[in-house]
Amino acid sequence: MVPVRPVKVAVDAMGGDVGVSVTVPAAAKFAIANPRHEVILVGNEHRIISSFDGLAQIPNLSVRHASDEIMMNERPTLALRNKRSSSMAIALQMVSDGQADVCLSAGNTGALMALSRSLLRMLPGIERPALLKVL
Repeated sequence: MVPVRPVKVAVDAMGGDVGVSVTVPAAAKFAIANPRHEVILVGNEHRIISSFDGLAQIPNLSVRHASDEIMMNERPTLALRNKRSSSMAIALQMVSDGQADVCLSAGNTGALMALSRSLLRMLPGIERPALLKVL
């Protein structure tokens, strides 16, 4: 079996229909179960920290503050133009800058696709972005 290299995961902690009450405990559970990997929760620092007791005791989990968030009903074009300081945009920018290996978001899919195309670009020969679902 080939050993898996440690991965840095930037999580859009504000994304999804419910937000931090679901994303933060799930990310913490992953970090505890996978100590070789690093989890970076991106979003409103105060809301993230106050949503989960003991977050500071998880050594491979950190928080990166984002001053804005993209709501589920926002148009992707609005997110692309006006939400560059959102948790989703910062998590994607971290991948673009090499500060994270992957971005994970349960947020607005249209905004995620638009920001991904803008910040990460497409691979040569690939014309459309793809979504991943574990079966």
